[in-house]
Amino acid sequence: MSINFAAPSLISLIPRMAPSVDLDPLALAIAPPDDETPDEKEAREFAEAEALRVSNEIDEQIRRERDRERKRRRPVKLLLLGQSESGKTATLKNFQLIYARREWLEELNAWRPVVFFNLVRNVNSILDILAREMSQSTSTRDTIGSSDESSEDFQRDMQPPLKFREKHRLLKLRLAPLRRVQTDLERRLGSTAVEPRSTDVTTAAPFGDEQNRRVLQEFSINSSNGWKSALEKIKLMRNARAEATEGSLRKVRDVDDEIAEVIAGCRDDIKAIWEDSTVRELLSRSKMSLEDKAGFFLNDVDRIAATNYQPSDDDVIRARLRTLGVQEYKFIFENGRAAGQEWRLYDVGGTRSSKIISEQHGIRILTMIVELIV
Repeated sequence: MSINFAAPSLISLIPRMAPSVDLDPLALAIAPPDDETPDEKEAREFAEAEALRVSNEIDEQIRRERDRERKRRRPVKLLLLGQSESGKTATLKNFQLIYARREWLEELNAWRPVVFFNLVRNVNSILDILAREMSQSTSTRDTIGSSDESSEDFQRDMQPPLKFREKHRLLKLRLAPLRRVQTDLERRLGSTAVEPRSTDVTTAAPFGDEQNRRVLQEFSINSSNGWKSALEKIKLMRNARAEATEGSLRKVRDVDDEIAEVIAGCRDDIKAIWEDSTVRELLSRSKMSLEDKAGFFLNDVDRIAATNYQPSDDDVIRARLRTLGVQEYKFIFENGRAAGQEWRLYDVGGTRSSKIISEQHGIRILTMIVELIV
């Protein structure tokens, strides 16, 4: 009888053990004990509810951070429109000066060649007019009032001729090295292109008429990020010491110093030609108002024409480096409520592609810059 009783008992254990193979070990670990008391159950359920609340708060915080990060990654895009020399570049620079000060300071010294370029270009513009006028004064003038003579030419011929002296010829000779300096600076600032200037607000570059094509052409930067590319090129040349030999380093480093020395050596002559009454009268008759144009630094010769010159914030704002085509400038705001927000400013320079740019790039803000003449 004992044998018959034991056999069924052993067999009956097999079905009970089989389901345990499919049980989740984690569920078994967190399952309440069989002998749990009501107080222990209440404490356990309270702890579980608190843990769930904390977990939900963490999930919500992660979601909010993700949404915030998504918004930050979506840049604010601003389209700048305006005629050439209307102040678009100054607006861009002020954005960076106020909201991206750290980046501004990093680029500040790289503007030194640009300011030099502006000053030298001012002087060479005067030399061009002076050379042309002095050449005409020594040759036979055309008959006054000829059919192909404009009213401006006629009025100029009616004025008493300017008297050029030996000092003007000497100033031309002593300032001649600035021609080469301008060429060297143009080469350092990057790839170039020229485009006719137009004062007609209805003319959209680069579709000017043939008359506009005869207007004096101006050195320009041909790059998708404008003057940023020129600054990057300058900084890369200065950082070349990491990969160059000591001799090459000295050559790279001395380029700016050599240019500064040449300009400093011409300081007195630059002041002399700018302050000369005959030259001032010549500029007035030629309707050349350098003081009213961007990039004018002739009144700051004593400060800029120095070997130890360093650009100021105001110098950078005033400096001019013309750009062509659509330019994109990126800034990360460093302060204020928009700290960490990326802004992208587009300068289309009045081209006819402004509408296309606005539609294709998802522009959210459009700003029109207008030059007021008082």
